Amino acid sequence: MPMTHRRFLSSWGGSTCLLALLSVAAMSISFSGQRSSAPPMMVRCLTLLIMAIGITAMALRTGRPLLALSMVAGAYLPAVALHAEQSMAIPYSAVLHSCLVRTSARRAAAGVAGTLVLVTVPAVVERPDSDDEGLLLAGRAGAVLCVVMAGLMARAWRARQESLREAERERLRADRVAQQRDRSIERERLAVQLHDSVGHCLTTIIALSEGLTGLSTDPDCARAVQGINSLAREGLGETRQVVESLGTTQSSGPGADVTGSGVGTVSQQCTAQHGWDDVGELLDHVRASGIITSFTEEGARPAGENGGLCFSLTREALTNCLRHGAGITHIAVLWRHHPDGSTHVLVEDDGDVRGREGKEPCSGTGLRRHRDLILARHGDFYAGSPDGSGWVIDATVAPEGAERATAP
Repeated sequence: MPMTHRRFLSSWGGSTCLLALLSVAAMSISFSGQRSSAPPMMVRCLTLLIMAIGITAMALRTGRPLLALSMVAGAYLPAVALHAEQSMAIPYSAVLHSCLVRTSARRAAAGVAGTLVLVTVPAVVERPDSDDEGLLLAGRAGAVLCVVMAGLMARAWRARQESLREAERERLRADRVAQQRDRSIERERLAVQLHDSVGHCLTTIIALSEGLTGLSTDPDCARAVQGINSLAREGLGETRQVVESLGTTQSSGPGADVTGSGVGTVSQQCTAQHGWDDVGELLDHVRASGIITSFTEEGARPAGENGGLCFSLTREALTNCLRHGAGITHIAVLWRHHPDGSTHVLVEDDGDVRGREGKEPCSGTGLRRHRDLILARHGDFYAGSPDGSGWVIDATVAPEGAERATAP
């Protein structure tokens, strides 16, 4: 990449100031010998040394401003002895300005105080009885204060620019986090739909095909039914793998803030796609598998979106009965609506629970998700076999908008 003039100036730390320093130093070499009683060769050597220190300090002023200020301060006293302190005006001003801009407030204040002492005390010592002593001190102090004011203005501008850059970086980070959250919510939405809709349909197909097994004496029909069953099971297994790959199997404790996460948001969106009236078709699917399914509803249905959550929980419970139950002949579903807007959902079967022994009651993706969502809304949830006969899903869905109480 070609180097522009700005890159060149920046890389050399301000070549304009260095050239000015060289010019002033050259004039000091020419005229300081006439004003000092020291041998001319010593004067020239000291002046060259002062010039080298000034150039080095100018080069270090951006990276090590405090060190650069100490160097020019050390070179200022020999310059005063040679009556060539004017040659240090440019490097001293540039280094002090850089110290004010790039160091902490305490170090900058120390640098200003040291500079004021350094430029005023030699004048008092050198001309104790001079009539123009006050004017000389005021001039030097005024020059230092002008540099200080310029440095403070540059410091404020630099702080503002840094604040703007930090705000921009924070905005970009927030945008990235929001994009990641949106993608996570979309993946979760797809996973929930796959698990609830596709999973339930495939489970129903499996149950129906198993109910048809042995009813036909036609070998071709029997093979077709077996093929339907095998394909449905394969599709169900692949669906579960996809759901797990989308991240729906990440466990969260019962006290997790599900409603504030992507999981809770997506669950509410997906359950809102169904309502109270959809339960009839759901029960017909289960009854088509040959299992007697009774449904009882008590009380007035509350307003809001609780119907979607109750439907989704009922569908998940019935799906688990068809998928994991053994010897089930009857499933009872109860919806009891309370005056406070809550709904009691009870799903129980009469199957053999020995096949479920040793399993976590909510080890499945769907039940765990529903449990976390219901508990987060200050509801109650239970899954298991209280008396060893049949499986029970017993939950109370709190009114819409309820939040889980937090311990003090």
